[in-house]
Amino acid sequence: MFENIYTTKMSASQKQLQNRFIKIRSKSSKISRLFSLILTVCLILTMLCATVVLAVMDGDNQAERTIVVCVNGQEIEFAHEPFVQYNSVYLPLREFLEQTGVTARERNSIEWDNGTVYLTIENVFYDITIGDSGLGISHEAKQHGNIKAAIAKVDREMPAILKNDTTFVPYWFIDYMLYRGSGQNDWNISCIVDGNEDTFADWDTDHLEQTDETWGLTMMLRNVSPVDANLMFRQAGGQPTGELQYGDAYTIERYDSGKWSEIPTLTENVAFHALAYKITKDQNTQTYINWESVYGQLTPGRYRLAKEIMDFRKSGDYDTKTFYAEFTVTDFAAYFTPSLVWPSESLTISRGFETRTHPLTQEVLSHNGIDIIAAEGSAVHAATGGMVTETGFDTELGNYVIIENQNHIRTKYASLAEIHVVQGAVVNQRDVIGTVGNTGMSTGAHLHFEMEINGKAYDPELVF
Repeated sequence: MFENIYTTKMSASQKQLQNRFIKIRSKSSKISRLFSLILTVCLILTMLCATVVLAVMDGDNQAERTIVVCVNGQEIEFAHEPFVQYNSVYLPLREFLEQTGVTARERNSIEWDNGTVYLTIENVFYDITIGDSGLGISHEAKQHGNIKAAIAKVDREMPAILKNDTTFVPYWFIDYMLYRGSGQNDWNISCIVDGNEDTFADWDTDHLEQTDETWGLTMMLRNVSPVDANLMFRQAGGQPTGELQYGDAYTIERYDSGKWSEIPTLTENVAFHALAYKITKDQNTQTYINWESVYGQLTPGRYRLAKEIMDFRKSGDYDTKTFYAEFTVTDFAAYFTPSLVWPSESLTISRGFETRTHPLTQEVLSHNGIDIIAAEGSAVHAATGGMVTETGFDTELGNYVIIENQNHIRTKYASLAEIHVVQGAVVNQRDVIGTVGNTGMSTGAHLHFEMEINGKAYDPELVF
């Protein structure tokens, strides 16, 4: 019927049918174009909304995390903002050296050439390669201009990063260069990453460590980050007839929905060194564990590390027991040079850093420190060097000592039996400043230890 629809030889009825077809086709075309236009507008609006939401979310994340950098007590503001990567604070190299006056010294210089930074600190020469292979420092003698020096390798898998045409390096590397160049540790650097450290404030901190009275062994983790931690042992008492040892093998479990579940490894077959290490009696034994290559980076949450301990009680034989060290991963981290040291000979914590609401009065009660159970009369060590700004007696704290250092770190030691320092004295890290006591509102011998950074109280367990 439609074979001649576009010819001029059509009847009246055929022409009428043709006009109807053209109108239908025209109307359909307009509807299609309108539908396409509406669909396009909707897609554009969706993309714009998503962009705004992501920007807001990113802004919120940035607002929740701040990085404060201090050098010898002076806070530094950067045009190129520091950031956290590879479990370290990355600082803009040139800007840091310029603001601290390092490059203004006659024997110091910094140059950049085709992906390599040439840096001279006190006639010690460094070439820093930007890339994924770590910081490019070699044992071989290097020559740049008229400068020659043999550089010791820093064994760290952290590369220099080029971001926004600016070279960033880990804070510890800058400290290493300054210390090596000056020959003394007179550069105090603190990098404080302040995120949402209250995420796990309601966690029961009575179970952060495991102590076995029969074996006389305490095991716990300190200085925990999403990828590594320091594992610490304390062997005192107990009835072992032989020495205690541990190997490299371990597993990590996560607490979720009321139970512990082992985290799967990144690869099916994980091999550990078949070595054994001695746990020395009446001393703190410490080992470094980096689990990033085995488990990857841990997300914020509650975890425990399981480790088998060997007790060589019998000749030619030994007993084994699995010990657990619980820990949390949070958004807070602090890096200090020099690092803080544990203030007591004991590792046992009876009460942690917490904020709770009294069930009857509804009063918000804060415990801005940790209580370390220790033998009365045992030594209390300065966690960091600095000046003794205050000593005295308080009805709640008992005998106390307060030390402040150049990095705006303030530490308090309370419930002391004796005080061995006076106000205004300058103490070094690890100096004995007093002894553990049972003074103030105390129910037993312990050390009450607090830490403030730039006037804000932080959980000491997140730093050590």
